[in-house]
Amino acid sequence: MKVETRLRDGVMDYFGYVSPSELLREADRSNILQSDAEGVGFLRMKDTLGATWMLVQVLMEFRKPARAGQSVTMETTNHEDFGVAILRRTSLQSHGKELLRVSTKILPVYLKERKVVPPGKLTSLWTLPAGTQGEDLERIVLPENLTLFEEVPVRYRDCDMNGHMTAYRYLDLVCEAIGYWGEHLHLLRRMQIDYRKECLPGDSLRILHGAENGRHYVGGFKPDGTCSFAAWAEFAEEEYPSIRTPNPENN
Repeated sequence: MKVETRLRDGVMDYFGYVSPSELLREADRSNILQSDAEGVGFLRMKDTLGATWMLVQVLMEFRKPARAGQSVTMETTNHEDFGVAILRRTSLQSHGKELLRVSTKILPVYLKERKVVPPGKLTSLWTLPAGTQGEDLERIVLPENLTLFEEVPVRYRDCDMNGHMTAYRYLDLVCEAIGYWGEHLHLLRRMQIDYRKECLPGDSLRILHGAENGRHYVGGFKPDGTCSFAAWAEFAEEEYPSIRTPNPENN
């Protein structure tokens, strides 16, 4: 499915571009429209099965910074079956050049029981066939030498209707921990997050960070040691001009 749209006006981060979490929101918009077209949209899942889709993993591959108000084409492929989970791939392009590619793995979960919906329960809902299965996302293994970056309380404002912290809030925490925002802009080349244990209002997260073999690693842990999320990210070496510092190339 292709969608022609504009990135929201006025949504600019510290560097003046659209932040990674806002770009994930845009990719999710396309993903949601694809779910509706395939017969497994959020409303139909809730009304028919009392279920919803929950994010399991996301891989973001960045090509160029995106600017607020920029016209983009979003294209999301048919779902790919990976056991009880499905994976979709979304491309954001502007004037024929790719800005971002997002691979999203999601899981159907009963809202009340918080248990996975068996694939057979969705059989009658699908209106489009599965696409050709591509490469799966690997599970992140965090190194042992991570150190404490910060401790973060989970607030109601961080959560959505599923009752837990949103994927976008996690992404902001990862970007802060790896030093994405700072004096100089180095484009994120690739970033993956594995969502493992939901965080509810009143919980707290210990954010740990470390670097190994050119990758930054971030883990979020509850007080009992349970891993809530794991992430890694790679930066591009070249520096990119910030909109905060006027540059002819930005005009």
